Amino acid sequence: AQSLGNHEFDDGLKGLFPFLKNLKPKVVVCNINSSNVPEFADYVQPSTIVEVGGEKIGVIGYLTPETKYLSSADDLEFEDEVECIKREARRLATEEGVTKIMAVGHSGFAVDQNIAREVPEVDIVVGGHTNTFLYTGPAPSVEEPQGPYPVVIEREDGSRALVVQDFAFGKYMGFLEVVFDDEGKVSSWQGNPILLDSLVPEEPTVLETLEPYGQEVKRRVRQKVGHTNVLLRGDRLTCRMKECNLGNFLADAALNYFIEKPTEKGWNFAAVALWNAGGIRSSIDERMNEGMKFQPIYFMVIFCIPQS
Repeated sequence: AQSLGNHEFDDGLKGLFPFLKNLKPKVVVCNINSSNVPEFADYVQPSTIVEVGGEKIGVIGYLTPETKYLSSADDLEFEDEVECIKREARRLATEEGVTKIMAVGHSGFAVDQNIAREVPEVDIVVGGHTNTFLYTGPAPSVEEPQGPYPVVIEREDGSRALVVQDFAFGKYMGFLEVVFDDEGKVSSWQGNPILLDSLVPEEPTVLETLEPYGQEVKRRVRQKVGHTNVLLRGDRLTCRMKECNLGNFLADAALNYFIEKPTEKGWNFAAVALWNAGGIRSSIDERMNEGMKFQPIYFMVIFCIPQS
């Protein structure tokens, strides 16, 4: 089973539905109200039950309500994650007899911990969105752990819940083994994220499928598209905290694009351009000898989506 993240909605529901139609795992998100989009319920349910070794395990999904503003969720509405998980966890426990429940979602580390703290039926929370790197012991790569793996939440009733995240970009694969007692409560655990470095063999079938696309991508990203005489600052600490020259450049470029496309009813499509700093991912160095190539610009503005 799996949940959804905000970027699954970047192409709107018209882009999401083909993806969902071809997914084999169950997709679970409990805090989306899809009454305005009935088709959504054909692919996404609040929770599911999987059997492992004859044991029922409930899996509840959740997604940050900020998706409504971060991406293109169309007519979907969102509610608070904790409240919907409380409701669904009680239903699984009372109506389905499930004693082991996982919450899997994409709302950020603070929300993950709050779910573990506030929902006594939940035993494990697998989170994302903040790309938090948790690790117990010496880290295997350059990322600095922001806490142990897992983070253990001790609740007022004496029960415990485990919270895990494993960074971003598929660099690590989460690995957690949990032992439950006869009452379905967490009793012991072990594990750590596994670094997917060159020691992990690549999948031949996937490589073969990607090959024709990879050749075209390589050709395009090597194209020279411009030159800069100054460092264009696009790092997270600069652009997400204050004005940055790369953000100014991108907003000006977007506005200029539409100014050159007059409409029948006006002098242009848009008179103001706003650029989300979250879509700027890296800087462009003025010392690049061959000028600006498409590749660094692509990674710099990877979430640029034209809106009509």
